[in-house]
Amino acid sequence: MIGLIPGSISTDCDQALRNAISTVFPESPTLLCLWHANKNIQQHCKGKFTSVEAYNDFFQAWQGIVQSPNITEYQTRLLQFQTEYSDTLERQECATYVQNTWLKPDRAESIVQAWTNKHPHFGVTVTSRLVSISGLFQGYFRVISPIRAYLIPRLMISRVESSHALLKRYITSSQGDLFTVWLQIQQAVSSQIQNIKSDAANSRIKTPLHLNRAYYEACFGYITNTAIRLANSNYTGAARPLKPCTGVFTTTTGLPCAHIIDKIREDGDSLLPSHFHRHWYWDRYLDLVEPVLEPLRIVSYSASTLGRTHSTRRISSGFEASETRERRCGLCRLPGHTRASLRCPVNMRNARAELGITLDSTPLTTVPISPVLHANSGVTSIAEAALAHDIDAGSTIEVQPPSPAAPTLDTRPIWPGRPELLYKQYLAEKEAWLLAHPDVRPAKYRTARGLEVYSVRWCNENRRNLPRERINLETETELDEAPNWTHEEISAWLDNDALKDQEIEKEVEAKLISAGGFGQSKERGVRGLQNRIRRDQEAQREQYRFYPY
Repeated sequence: MIGLIPGSISTDCDQALRNAISTVFPESPTLLCLWHANKNIQQHCKGKFTSVEAYNDFFQAWQGIVQSPNITEYQTRLLQFQTEYSDTLERQECATYVQNTWLKPDRAESIVQAWTNKHPHFGVTVTSRLVSISGLFQGYFRVISPIRAYLIPRLMISRVESSHALLKRYITSSQGDLFTVWLQIQQAVSSQIQNIKSDAANSRIKTPLHLNRAYYEACFGYITNTAIRLANSNYTGAARPLKPCTGVFTTTTGLPCAHIIDKIREDGDSLLPSHFHRHWYWDRYLDLVEPVLEPLRIVSYSASTLGRTHSTRRISSGFEASETRERRCGLCRLPGHTRASLRCPVNMRNARAELGITLDSTPLTTVPISPVLHANSGVTSIAEAALAHDIDAGSTIEVQPPSPAAPTLDTRPIWPGRPELLYKQYLAEKEAWLLAHPDVRPAKYRTARGLEVYSVRWCNENRRNLPRERINLETETELDEAPNWTHEEISAWLDNDALKDQEIEKEVEAKLISAGGFGQSKERGVRGLQNRIRRDQEAQREQYRFYPY
């Protein structure tokens, strides 16, 4: 409604009602209910077609006429419709009915989009509430199914029942007098008003978290959440690149179109309540005070998670990001350097202690100390603050470099469980066996040998149990590249793992027999097993090189 005058009124083809509307609301355009028109065309024309496909083509042609974007296109489609359906008497009767009943000069302006898109009907082009809501989504977003359950109850506070069905819930009998019916209608209207107020108050205090606050922050509390969601859905669902703006979406729905939102986002601004029609205001009949916007934040909560920080620090505002902040060291809290810099006094003292720096009068190597460490730092007191109690400016210090220790050669053997060693032994056995059995192909080696053939899935699952680094057996050094164990290498490792399991089972069985059976071992419980595993790993780590566990 525009003030107290409706922006448009949707009704069926009842002429008496249309005459009354033109008298009471002469400034409000009257729209014909498209749902009633479709049902009437189905009633009069469907039986005159020999097949369902023929009628569907006829109905699609009718829908194309209704959806004509301008008058020129409307005239072209109407002429094509008359020409196509004039071949038989039955088809000509259907075309004549559509033209004389729904496309008359006084009715075409109320149902064809070339005229109806000039009026702010806010998506309500039918008299049924549910159908009007579905039409709004299908016409602009074409995603009615996945979001119907979420947006339809909020688009119009009245539920999916029509007014007739809503009144029938309160008028339970057809035998009541006029006063009884009036009281029941009053109760229905009062209940609906109370539900509207309750739902509106509940929705007004909520802020949609899936929307970018930087672009809609000025609208929260002034514009209904439904309007903001519809505008955002139209923007995200618009095909890229955007087609030239026709102004139809903004004119009919009173919402900012994708072009307006795109321009605002490029400028880094926020949508204002003035971009929305007063139909979508929470207080549509009150003078709106322009909101005071908060400083625009740098990071948006709806940004991609790839660039989202997990820090709990407060998000800086725009004016804070523009201010220059003096960085200070995390160790000494002095400006001009970081905690990893050698200019830090704490690091200087630690380095002096580690390198054996003394203050002898006859130093082996002298390094002059300047009161200013860096000409461009702008800080003239860092050296004094760090060395005032030990070293005077201009004095020298003695640097005694530590003597390099002779590298020790590790003569321990490589751990025999390394996959590289196991695979080397596996290849040697495989080549020797294939030479002895020349009739067996290499691909059938494991089957002919009686070894278990592991599936690719099982090998991939056990890949994580292998070492994360590969070694070069010739140079006996670790390689920096990823190991990328092959299927055959993993199979050789699994063979060795199965043999180890058998040896462990035999060892445990022998210990149980020597201890006198179950319950006689001193290692009891999970903790005893964990301690044993830890001792075995430490022994392996001390005995062998490249032990990965």
